[in-house]
Amino acid sequence: MTDSSPIPSQIGRKDLDEAVWVAREALRPLPQPEAAMHIRGLFELYGLPEFDSDAASKLFYRAWYEDLAEWPADLVVEACRRWRRSPAKTRPKTSGHLMDVVRDEMLKRRAFERNVREARKRMAEHDKWMSEHVCAPVGSEEHKAISAGLRNLAKSLRMGAPVRPISPERAKENFEQLRKSAGEEGQ
Repeated sequence: MTDSSPIPSQIGRKDLDEAVWVAREALRPLPQPEAAMHIRGLFELYGLPEFDSDAASKLFYRAWYEDLAEWPADLVVEACRRWRRSPAKTRPKTSGHLMDVVRDEMLKRRAFERNVREARKRMAEHDKWMSEHVCAPVGSEEHKAISAGLRNLAKSLRMGAPVRPISPERAKENFEQLRKSAGEEGQ
């Protein structure tokens, strides 16, 4: 059985950020001049409606542009292309008739965008939890102590002093002592 999820289960933060960008770009609305070109081209092919005045013509096209403002450019172009290739012999009566031919693609894009936003939100929540519970930040005093210890170690290595490894049991004891002292400071 294959996973039909549009988001791979092993995706990195950079990949997820890129997926969010791609999803948003796929939903970017059509610029009005481009909409005008495609809609007017479609109407010219099937015959322009009769208008009493120039104002009526402008009002008619403005309504179409407003209706298509939420649609991505490539889907408007594809809808016009599919309409021309369909058996329809008249121009679409409404923008809804025209865009019905690509509505499923728009729904898929919106679902993908919603999924990647949710995945990014969950990744941020996971990172926050990890930083609070697993990788607690080191305070300034602890940072100073660690830095001093590293400087002393580097100094002793430069002087040729022998460094003795400690046993795993001793390392575990040291870790537990550090954990207890960190817990006491947090209370």
